[in-house]
Amino acid sequence: MSLIGLRIIRQGKSMRRAICAIALSLFALNMVPPANAQTDDWDLLTDPQGRWAAAEVLFSSGNGIRVECAGGYVQTHLLGLDRMRDYQIIERLLPEGGVETAVWRIQDDRTRRVSPDGARYARLIARQPSLNLRLVERDGRKRALNLELPSQHANLDAILTACGEALLEPDDSQQTAWELITKPPALEMPSSALADHDRIAITVVCTIAGDQLTACRSPSQNPTNERAGAALAARANAHRLGLVGPADGQTLEIIVTGQRFRR
Repeated sequence: MSLIGLRIIRQGKSMRRAICAIALSLFALNMVPPANAQTDDWDLLTDPQGRWAAAEVLFSSGNGIRVECAGGYVQTHLLGLDRMRDYQIIERLLPEGGVETAVWRIQDDRTRRVSPDGARYARLIARQPSLNLRLVERDGRKRALNLELPSQHANLDAILTACGEALLEPDDSQQTAWELITKPPALEMPSSALADHDRIAITVVCTIAGDQLTACRSPSQNPTNERAGAALAARANAHRLGLVGPADGQTLEIIVTGQRFRR
């Protein structure tokens, strides 16, 4: 059996998971209520055991936005939406004009959407007075969702900081490929890898050209198996993606894990 995970390679993030648990524990211990209870800021939620922390804003419509730090990563959630499966295409109307289209994953009770690049999205909306979205239904119809955001964002910034994220990133103006993918590459672990190991994880790095993966290579395997890595990279080459926008030249890291079950 194979499992697959994807992420966009970004620089300067290698220590995030190592420091996140410590940062969240300290964050939970040192959290104090705001002096002014009327402050128009995001609500701050923490796990006393330091496993996660979140900034959240809820609306009378039943919708909400939640930015959560857990396991070393930031996730941005839209709450209280209509039930759907798998993913939903969501358009964000840009303050300067234009539209940014992204593919949001659906989790839990199917009323929650999760941004594929939560930290970037949290930074983008932190300093905006409103979030104006168009939710694309399966039949192509679009439903408007306009949310007025808190005028202050100290608690949201605190979540980003606790998760090792910068409050501003120069490359946030560029969407990552993972935000555009509707059909991730379905790669199967080579049978030779599972013949040699009960468990193995293989990393493949590819460049996107059009809607295809190109120049794929396997920089690492755990445990080391260069032959299986090369075989998986060869399978990834020319694999087609489902995309809602151009991602030419972006680098995609694919992690495939396999486990052999004994009868």
